[in-house]
Amino acid sequence: MLASLHLDAAPGARNPDAVAQALKATETLEGILDQILFVNDKNGYSVAVVVVPQEHGDFRRVTVVGNLAGLEVGSTIRAVGGFQQHQRFGEQFHVVDYETLRPAGSLAIERYLASEIKGIGPVRAHRIAEYFGDALGEVLDNSPDRMREVPGVGSAAARLIAAAWRDASGLRELTVFLRGHGLA
Repeated sequence: MLASLHLDAAPGARNPDAVAQALKATETLEGILDQILFVNDKNGYSVAVVVVPQEHGDFRRVTVVGNLAGLEVGSTIRAVGGFQQHQRFGEQFHVVDYETLRPAGSLAIERYLASEIKGIGPVRAHRIAEYFGDALGEVLDNSPDRMREVPGVGSAAARLIAAAWRDASGLRELTVFLRGHGLA
C-alpha cells in the first residue's frame, strides 16, 4: 500500500506550480535510502539520497524530497512523484507517495547495518553481507544467532545486530499500520 504524503508544507518550495506539478506526476523511483540529509521533525519533510540501480551494476544517486517520516537508512523504497529542477540544489525527485519494500539484497542490508547499528561499522557490515550474500535478510529474520559464524563477529555483536533488526522490524510494521489508518 502506498502512503499518501503532502508537500504543501515543504520548506523552500518557492514555486507552488512546481510542487503542484510534482503532485500530479506519476514517475516511479525505486532504490535504497542511502543517506538522510535533513528532517523537519514537526512535519516529516525530509531531504534524502536514494541509490537507484542501473544497468551493468552501475547506480545513480538521486536527491529525494518530501514527507519521508519513519524511513531508515538502508530501507528499499518505491516512490511515486516527479523530478523537478531546483534553482539552488539541482534536480530533485519530489515524493508524493511511497512504500517500503523488502530490501532488494545484501547491499541494502549491509548499508543498514553499517549506518544504523552502533559498533558495527562498514567493514564488519561488509563482512557479514559478503558471508551470507542474498540470504542475509532471511538469516536476520529467522536465525540471527548465525551472525557469530562470520569471522570477527562475536556473541555481543550478534546479539546487538539481532536486537536492532528485530526492533527495526517492529517499527516498520508499526509505520505500515499507522499509515494504513491515515496517520503519518
